[in-house]
This record gives sequence, structure tokens and C-alpha cells, in this order.
Amino acid sequence: MIKQFLLLVAVIAIILGALLFSLYVLDLVKLAELQNDLRKLLGVLGVAAVAGVLIMFMMKMAQKK
Repeated sequence: MIKQFLLLVAVIAIILGALLFSLYVLDLVKLAELQNDLRKLLGVLGVAAVAGVLIMFMMKMAQKK
């Protein structure tokens, strides 16, 4: 279950990265903005992934007791 959740987060990150890179290729976003936005999005995804894994771990621990 944790692997599936992390896979989902990775897929979302790839899609967002592809979208931002497409905007850069179309010259709608400058490189500095792209780097800043990508860094922020990956940071948010990282926090969400860690929180999700912790929640799943806590649920497994609660079921064992």
C-alpha cells in the first residue's frame, strides 16, 4: 500500500514537471520561474508523501494492537 501511494506521488510529480517544462518550451514561463515553481511543487509533494507514509504507518501500528 505504501509503494502504491509513493508511486502515485511520483506520477503526479512527473505530470507536473512535464506540464511546467511544456510551458517553458512554449515560452510562456521563463527559466528562473520554472526552477522556482518546480522546487516549490516538489517540496509540497515531498511533504505530502512523508505525511501520507506516516499516516499509513500509524494505521498499521494501530491495527496490530
